[in-house]
Order: sequence, then structure tokens, then C-alpha cells
Amino acid sequence: MAQEELNQMAAQMQQMQQQAQAVANQLDAMQQSADELYATVETLKNLKAAKNRVMLPLGAGVYASAKAIETQKVLVNIGAGIVDERTASEAQELLEKRLKIILSSITKGQEALAQLNARMEVLDSTARKMIRDMGGQQPPE
Repeated sequence: MAQEELNQMAAQMQQMQQQAQAVANQLDAMQQSADELYATVETLKNLKAAKNRVMLPLGAGVYASAKAIETQKVLVNIGAGIVDERTASEAQELLEKRLKIILSSITKGQEALAQLNARMEVLDSTARKMIRDMGGQQPPE
């Protein structure tokens, strides 16, 4: 009976570890999005001050110097593949709202991960106690 219960606990622990890994992966993706949004907001702030020249990102960390023709209007993906022209200030405000939502989601995800880790610690402790009570050897840490 106790062995069966330990097997169930082991399966539950494995499932929780997989959930924890999935949450951690989601947190990483959200953090990357937040970093990108923050960098874009900073770029928009600097764009407002640009007079004649801007650095145009080409990709892979490569930039080209370009003549700034219009620095007060930008194109923003507003969702579902729809791009809309906005002022730099409007775009900055929109991105700051998105950043706030992502940061809130990151906080909630971190809390969920902490709760999951706490549950795993309790399960581990319970399993170790059961093993001791059965007179078996305690598994290595």
C-alpha cells in the first residue's frame, strides 16, 4: 500500500516538474518580449529627438546610418496583422501599456512557479518521511 502511494507521489512529482518547466519557459518568453518592448520604447523616446540621422537595424546586431525623413510618425502592429500609423508618442504609450500587461503576467507566473515549487517541496518531504517510517533508506538529496 505504501509503495503504491510512493509511486503515485513520484508520478505526481514528475508531472509538477514538467509543469514547472513549462511555466519557466513561458516566463522566459515573456521576459524576452518585455525586454524587446522596453528597448522599443527607449528607441521611440530617442526617435523624437532625432534630427537628421538614425541607426536603422538590419538584423543580427548590424545597423546602417540612415537619413530620418519622418521621425514623428511610426507604423505599429495593433494586432491580427493590422498595421496602423501612429505618432511616436502614441506608439510609445501603446507599447508601455503592453509592457505593463506583460510585466503583470510575469509576476503572476513567478508566483505560480513559487507555489508549484512549494508544493513539490511538501510532496518531497512527505515521501521522504514515508520512506523513513517504512524503515527504508532515505533517498539521497
